[in-house]
Amino acid sequence: MSNLSSAEERLGILPSKRDQYIDFDLTFRRNPVSGDVLIKKDIGSINQSIKNILLTNKLEKPFKPRFGGNIYNTLFDLMTNWDYKGSPHDINMQEEIKLALKIHEPRIVVSDVNFFSRERVMSSLKGIKTEDERMRQAQLVDNNTLEVSIVYNVPASEEDITFQFSIKRVR
Repeated sequence: MSNLSSAEERLGILPSKRDQYIDFDLTFRRNPVSGDVLIKKDIGSINQSIKNILLTNKLEKPFKPRFGGNIYNTLFDLMTNWDYKGSPHDINMQEEIKLALKIHEPRIVVSDVNFFSRERVMSSLKGIKTEDERMRQAQLVDNNTLEVSIVYNVPASEEDITFQFSIKRVR
């Protein structure tokens, strides 16, 4: 009989192992010493996977039509209340993201998904004292960008990890 918990059995995580999750960096940058493609390890690998899942539309991956977060289809619809839960057919991006990650990223458990729009970021700039710093921060914010924050944990570590990235409309 094994002494591993169910999470360790499911994920294959052993406390003595390091660099459990290894993947190559999708920017394909080279390691300056070895010349090989850079690699992502552990949390970096998981974060890269989360972003890939969410930015892939359904039917986009050959032979896996259900793969992806499919959030580009609903991303810039006329919707201002991201937390809105109406009828079962209404769009709820938070639940779409949680479901996509539950299906396609079994290494994690998502606890929270938040969105930050330009207006929310701009209102947070009011606390910055200097005008130069406020203007510099405001230039980083784009009208067609949505910031996504995902809080998750890897069951074997039970530590909350926050991953943030931005989604920009390209058309």
